[in-house]
Amino acid sequence: ACGLDFKHLWSCDVDKNIREFIKRNFAPEQIFHDVNKPRSLPPANIYAAGFPCTPFSKLHASSGEWQEKAARAGRAVLRTVQKQQFALAVLENVEGLRDRPEAWQTMLKHVRRYLSNYYVFVVHLCPTMLCHAVSRPRLYFVCVHQSVAKTNDVDRMQAAILRMLSSGVAHFARFPKPTWESFLLKGAAVSLGNTRQPKEGCKWLSLNAEVRKGMNVSHLPKVSGLTVREQDTWEIAVSGHPTAQLIAADVSQSANRVPSRSNGTLPVITPHSKIVIRKAGGVCRLLTAHEKMFACGAPVERYDLEGVSEGQMKKWAGNTMDIKCVSLALLLGMNLCKWPEANRTASCFESWRKASIFEIEKATSGWQSAVLARGFGDNKNQKQTKNSREKRLKVGTKAIQRTRKQPGGVRPGQRRHSPGQEAHGGKRKLPLDGKSSKLRKRLSQIFRDS
Repeated sequence: ACGLDFKHLWSCDVDKNIREFIKRNFAPEQIFHDVNKPRSLPPANIYAAGFPCTPFSKLHASSGEWQEKAARAGRAVLRTVQKQQFALAVLENVEGLRDRPEAWQTMLKHVRRYLSNYYVFVVHLCPTMLCHAVSRPRLYFVCVHQSVAKTNDVDRMQAAILRMLSSGVAHFARFPKPTWESFLLKGAAVSLGNTRQPKEGCKWLSLNAEVRKGMNVSHLPKVSGLTVREQDTWEIAVSGHPTAQLIAADVSQSANRVPSRSNGTLPVITPHSKIVIRKAGGVCRLLTAHEKMFACGAPVERYDLEGVSEGQMKKWAGNTMDIKCVSLALLLGMNLCKWPEANRTASCFESWRKASIFEIEKATSGWQSAVLARGFGDNKNQKQTKNSREKRLKVGTKAIQRTRKQPGGVRPGQRRHSPGQEAHGGKRKLPLDGKSSKLRKRLSQIFRDS
């Protein structure tokens, strides 16, 4: 990538089909299925992740934001960065995260908590900025570890990012703007849609009738693959661009908010989007799943797609990160790092990572490393007083000692086996007493705070 040598160490995705696709095409050394589950990960320098956008999407009006189940993956991604201490991390999510005040403040709170050793820059990127004919505006969190940053002057780094962005956008602006015609594949097949007539009283009938008022909507030839509602929505979308040569509209949305484009670009691709494209006097059909992936920058002609269905491909296209944008975000971060130091990051942080913040059954020395790591870096918010560290170490050591086996093979709070049980090899373990359980809970809380 970009002429640089790299090694794909590991990937993670909850979808089994995607994991199989990654194994066949990219061959990572390890692959995991759930980012929420803690695990031992090999050292790495660069980390790129996109967490679920459903809780923050503008299309999800009644969202619970960070309280939703899907938002747990976002916190897990931040914990992974905190635990692994990558030299560079790039995180991606939708613009709606910033447009929701409470969700944005919570995101900043999580960043301050988990990424206190990083310089974090929020960059707005869209493929249309890079001469790409698809709209996908996203926020990219470029996180540079303080120990490998070229400078500690945040203003200089911000100016460098703006300078690199402006020069990159100016470079692409010199080229002719492409259109969605460049994404079309020869021989693309479109599945048929549901052509049943709607029942009387359907909600969309009254909604579309309301939208049609005051508009000159004309009947259009039937588009293969559309339902009756989608065909009606397509006619409404076209009426808004009467003289356009190129039209693209996502008819999966309601008629009052259908996203449409007449400048040769595609609207945002979602997992359930049905994008109709039309050229005056030419093609008029649905965009296929393979073409959606191609529009996101994926070289589908090089991939091994054996066993991948049309539905799976649609879902992937709607959830993927745009390759051009995430590549630019990585390049911005890489230009802010001192790579001789960054290449040593994996080894110098190895002892820190051995003290897993997800497990409490650790030796005292390992637990001590995890607590003292809070002071790593130059961030004032991470500095602790000597007394507070000593107090935590004292409590933690006491808790671990209470859980060790005493002479005779009995833990505190457990009964000795009766002679009959010992003769028959029987074992009966009772739970720890209440006081010890409180100490274990306290130790667990200390690890989470660390």
